[in-house]
Amino acid sequence: MDTTLSGPACSDNNSALSASPLISGDRADDNRLLPRPSSVCDACWTGPFAIHFGLPCASSQDGKWYRGWPEEISYSTSREILVSRADAGCVWCRFVLREAGDNEFPDEWIITVRGTLEKWDDSHPDLHYVWGGDQVHKTTTSNLSTYEQGIAASLLPATIRDAIYVTHTLCFRWLWIDSLCIVQDSEQDKRHEIGRMHHIYRYAHLTIMAASAKGVEEGFLQQRPPRDIDLALPFICPPHPLTSGWCPDDQLVAQPQVGQVYYASTYTANRFYSNDLGNMATRAWCMQEYLMSPRALIFTSETLQFRCRATTEARRNIGNSLRRTLDDPRLPETLFLRDPPVAEPTSQEWKAMRAAWMEVVKEYSRRTATVESDKLLACAAVAEQFHRVLGCEYLTGVWRSDTLLTDLLWGADKLGVEAAGHQHARPTAYRAPSWSWAAIEGVVYVRAAGPFPFTLDLELEGTRSVALAKIVECWVTLEDAALPFGRVTGGTLVLNGTLIPCRGGPAEKIELFWAVPLPSLERTRQRQCGLGGADSDSEEDEVDATIGERRAVVTMDCDADDSELPGTMWLSPFVRTAQNGRSDRVDGLVLDLAPPTSNSSGSEGEGICFRRIGHFMVYIEVNSGDPLWDPLTWAMEDGEWPLVGITIV
Repeated sequence: MDTTLSGPACSDNNSALSASPLISGDRADDNRLLPRPSSVCDACWTGPFAIHFGLPCASSQDGKWYRGWPEEISYSTSREILVSRADAGCVWCRFVLREAGDNEFPDEWIITVRGTLEKWDDSHPDLHYVWGGDQVHKTTTSNLSTYEQGIAASLLPATIRDAIYVTHTLCFRWLWIDSLCIVQDSEQDKRHEIGRMHHIYRYAHLTIMAASAKGVEEGFLQQRPPRDIDLALPFICPPHPLTSGWCPDDQLVAQPQVGQVYYASTYTANRFYSNDLGNMATRAWCMQEYLMSPRALIFTSETLQFRCRATTEARRNIGNSLRRTLDDPRLPETLFLRDPPVAEPTSQEWKAMRAAWMEVVKEYSRRTATVESDKLLACAAVAEQFHRVLGCEYLTGVWRSDTLLTDLLWGADKLGVEAAGHQHARPTAYRAPSWSWAAIEGVVYVRAAGPFPFTLDLELEGTRSVALAKIVECWVTLEDAALPFGRVTGGTLVLNGTLIPCRGGPAEKIELFWAVPLPSLERTRQRQCGLGGADSDSEEDEVDATIGERRAVVTMDCDADDSELPGTMWLSPFVRTAQNGRSDRVDGLVLDLAPPTSNSSGSEGEGICFRRIGHFMVYIEVNSGDPLWDPLTWAMEDGEWPLVGITIV
């Protein structure tokens, strides 16, 4: 007689740990189970119910205790025994007898319970924490077989022990921890698991976020004294069961405990728990777990917060706290649909999704990864979710779409409050092409997601904009084709546009920016026609500022380039946009010659290559007769301006 039950979460069979346990609080020496309710007999509790609820259960063949999810478990019994247990109140025995009906069976019955294995479901929480350095206790190829037999919880660091305690307090039987559930020295296993990270975060029932812990050794269940205590009064807490059973009559009753109630002033009540994620707010790997988890318990340094996707009220702290959380980044609800519809490129849904991605970039850029090359990899799960709706190719942080030209106009944010104390620098090893925001470390501003004056929404109805460049090609070379949202080894942007020669010498530093003198249109035309000498440093090529104070405001991408501008550089305008009826604005990139070692996906000997080193903007008074931008714009609109091919790596 076979009976099929639903099974708990099970890892992909291709995973190195597919047959091994998730972390459980049951000790290997005594294999304790939860207290048995009176509605189930002992034999059923340690057999079919154990397998159904993911409890440790013994094999009838070898006597070993299973901590994973076996495909089936069999045990022998008889009708007489089943009737006796059913009469004593066992619901499972009643069910088996009902299934058997009046059919004749031999004296000895073999009951086989099979679990239906789902690829992944949400019956487990996962732990979200800052490693704080290399992990002493982590799964490796050398200890994999040992860990498959069991892991002594007493040897684990405090943060993981606290997470196990929370897991069992909430009546979960499984806990996913990256350092233990991924074989850390196996590139194959890491590649496999990273490719399915979005499933882990998205389908976890709950994420336990240890925001207060700076490292895995600290733990997160310490007492948290409230701020600005005006008055503390004793409060008798109602009795709470020590354990969770399946029948209220079987729950063990604890003695009441005395707690404290704190009264806070109105001024204190108006404070907010914002950006209270501690080190998690600065770590790259932590963002996608935070954004993609359907619900989370956040153990901050001051309070316990509950976060979910459902309502605005869910953003508030546990227990109707007087304080609220502001500026909580969230992903669009569409991304959490099992099969979200692909948005039409010109639709409002597509524009809203693009704007949401820009907000993600702005938030993510202020985070760092311990391993610099992980920057793209650590947001791959979020990028994959956006790809399902945007429906276009991902190019190291930007998307191949009609908005690509403007999406490349990001810049180093040196004004925003997020930039305080942040440095802008290039990683020590190649990580992304220079035109991608992932090519630098530090906070960036992006279009449709930054504060004035950097917000330039070209999609506003009635806004007049003129493209001053055309993208010809854009591609990247993936390090691993199986990870299309992961690391790259090269990338190239080819466009037809204008190169405006400028000199760094005459430029003037004004606080955080540079005011760079601009040449006339004629000088630009002459220099562009002689592009073969782009690296010339002769005096006759000296740039003249023919219109007095006409200057471009330049923001350099990296602090190392900000102390002194290059002797020769080029401005490549991308777009001119009407601002308020009285002025227009031109935005573009600041370019320098790329060193010969720069990574490129193009062929060898393809000519001069540039690299991006900054962003520039110029405000133009309407009808002022600007001798550079007005004739350049008119020539572009009429198709009379000789565009040149520009390759940026």
